[in-house]
Amino acid sequence: MAGQRIEPPDAVLDRVMSAVATELRPHELLALPSPHGPARVSTAAAAAVLRRAVDGMGGLRARSCRIDQQGVPGADPHAVDVRITVTARFGVDLASVTARVRRLVIAAGEQVLGLPVRRVDIDVVDLFGDDEA
Repeated sequence: MAGQRIEPPDAVLDRVMSAVATELRPHELLALPSPHGPARVSTAAAAAVLRRAVDGMGGLRARSCRIDQQGVPGADPHAVDVRITVTARFGVDLASVTARVRRLVIAAGEQVLGLPVRRVDIDVVDLFGDDEA
């Protein structure tokens, strides 16, 4: 039996190949400015970098991050819009914390990822207490 060739049904192969093709969707890549030709990074990896930067701040936790690189006529074609959701520690000054998040996301996008950040939208979706830290 060990020497026999096993062939999966066509339906299984079709599902596997469809899943692989879905994972390689080109619209989930961000174009990076590069003097050496086209360079790309996955949107998921870039979002993870930005979430990690926000998680490093005290009093906040990043929940989700969405990055959109839609071309705007007359603007930098590599510029991105970021929408990030966070939870905040109860009692924190939301105005100052969200201003810090905005500056941090812009800096991380430009310095770590090499992507100019055109816009940062921040949604505070929940609060947590000291016992949940």
